[in-house]
Amino acid sequence: LLFLFLLFLTFKEVYLLAVKSGYSRAPSLQPGVAHKYQYIVEVLMEHASSPTLTGSGFKAEATLKTFVVWRNNSNLEEQLIHLQIDEVKFLNISEREENKNIFKDISADALLGQENVAALRTPLLFHWNLGKVKGIYSPEETNTKIQDFKKGLVYLFQLQLYSGTVTEVDLSGKCRVTYDISTDKVKKIKDLHSCQKPKFGFSSVTKVFDVDWQPTSTSHYSLEKSLIKSVVAEESHLIVLNLKSTTSAKISSRQQLQLLSLEQGPAENSEISLQETLTGLPANYKLLDANATSAKSPCTDCPLLRDYLKILNKELHPADISRASATKLFLKLVQIIRESRKKEILHAFKKAKDPIIPFLIDAITAAQTEASLSALSEYLDFNNEVHELYLEKFLYASAFSSHPSKELLHILMNKMKGSIANPEIRDTAVIVTGALIGKMCKMKLCKSQEVEDAKEFILSGLEEAQDESEMKIYLLALKNALLPETIPLLLQLTQEMSGAVSVVALSALQRFPAKYINAEVKKEISRIFHQNYYEKSVRLAAVEILLSNNPSYMDITNILLAIGEIGTEMSRFLISKIQNILHTDHPSRKVILEVLKDRLLHNYDRFSRTGSSTSFAGLLGVTQDTVTTYSLDLFFSDSGFLRKSTSDFSLFAHGYHLHASQV
Repeated sequence: LLFLFLLFLTFKEVYLLAVKSGYSRAPSLQPGVAHKYQYIVEVLMEHASSPTLTGSGFKAEATLKTFVVWRNNSNLEEQLIHLQIDEVKFLNISEREENKNIFKDISADALLGQENVAALRTPLLFHWNLGKVKGIYSPEETNTKIQDFKKGLVYLFQLQLYSGTVTEVDLSGKCRVTYDISTDKVKKIKDLHSCQKPKFGFSSVTKVFDVDWQPTSTSHYSLEKSLIKSVVAEESHLIVLNLKSTTSAKISSRQQLQLLSLEQGPAENSEISLQETLTGLPANYKLLDANATSAKSPCTDCPLLRDYLKILNKELHPADISRASATKLFLKLVQIIRESRKKEILHAFKKAKDPIIPFLIDAITAAQTEASLSALSEYLDFNNEVHELYLEKFLYASAFSSHPSKELLHILMNKMKGSIANPEIRDTAVIVTGALIGKMCKMKLCKSQEVEDAKEFILSGLEEAQDESEMKIYLLALKNALLPETIPLLLQLTQEMSGAVSVVALSALQRFPAKYINAEVKKEISRIFHQNYYEKSVRLAAVEILLSNNPSYMDITNILLAIGEIGTEMSRFLISKIQNILHTDHPSRKVILEVLKDRLLHNYDRFSRTGSSTSFAGLLGVTQDTVTTYSLDLFFSDSGFLRKSTSDFSLFAHGYHLHASQV
């Protein structure tokens, strides 16, 4: 009995292992049988903020045939499947009037072109093992979009018959997929946010200006004895501009695969290997890349740059720069520059009218191709005072770039290593370098050689600075760069330098997210506030950091206890700052309210201090998606002179914050 019991446990363990590994009921095609499926795909694009709109889309129907070309003798679930699409037709996705039905009485050949339809009907093979697509093989084709469509169709056959979360490779990339299994039913949910794939395009490092992408992907399989009877796959992508949600779109697709019939198919091969089978086929089949090819395509309707420049010289006037018409001209120009060679761009600089050149510089900086940046670098002369306007335009365009490149930073660094005629242009270039470093670090390019060189340039410049005004320029660059490793240096400069330099160093610290202002940093900043050794403007800059970075109960208590002991105007400014926080949703509001329950701290004597200093904030504008705020701090000396004023403008959208400007 003991022996039988142990044998049963062993058998049970092996069986469970087989089920868990997918070996017990892996999907497969029947040997010697051709499976005929009906394939339907529906694609709909609509304005996301207006669900009442019908939107635009199409519906395509096709039949396809699959059969086994090769099967592994030692693993019957490993197969090479032949798949071919036939009888394609297009329909409207929704009911339309006869005179608006563009698909009426039109064939796929007339709609797509004979070459595209021929490519669509070209067969392909896919290596299928235990329900997973291991490779897709196709004769050489030039139409990559048709190839991607057929690859997407193949991946409808990818599934497993045990529940759990796995990582799969398909057209979306390497993605996390969750399976839920019931009797002859499979539910497959793909987490599109988890997909790892080759980078395409770019997104803004400033999230306020970025888009919010909400994708879903769910597939339902119906099986009968490991044979796929039907598949319904639905995928949607909701794309919303954070700054303005009315600028949004929803793209939905639905794919349906239904088994129509089983008929006699060709005999499968199982005597030779997979590679030998592929080699012996009449057509030359090549392994395709699993990922989708880049959606980027050249601008087919773009004129040559020299021709478009004639349009700009004629139509674009300085007074029109702020109009929508100029925006359209700019976007078209960026497209054309991305397709232009260096020689063409340099020629454009020679032929462009003076008011057009700044517009051209803006577009080239936005295009950021190797040819365009090389041409711009050759054209701009930082040692020529005549180019001062153009240099300012280039520097500001670089600073506000949504996705600065290593090439852009490299050009700027080369210019600063040379001679620069105007000291103000050099100062601006240093500050812009810090902005580029900050953005590129957010793009995960902080360890690139170009960024490392730029960091070294700023740090060595700060160390070698001869006077306070020069030090402040390099500190402003560090303020833009927001490098966590510079926090100890900023603290050191705050404690060792004069008030003007210390205030800039503290304002740089103030821009760091709260996670970098740890207990040790707050201890040093608290010490600065509570010591009379430091200038009053420095001490107030320190208290700003304390109030903005999760202050503790004791931090607030010590700040309130200082009121009345630190001079009339400082006390009045702190009272105004705290009262302003209490009237907003500032993160420190709750802890301040808790401390103010103590009447020794919250009383008329402490909060009735007089003075001219003040701090207030308010709303500049509120829309459905954004809140724009301003704040103004005015700090006077005890003798009545204005010592410091700071105005800040911020933009909030869907949980994201942009510190727009500070004066």
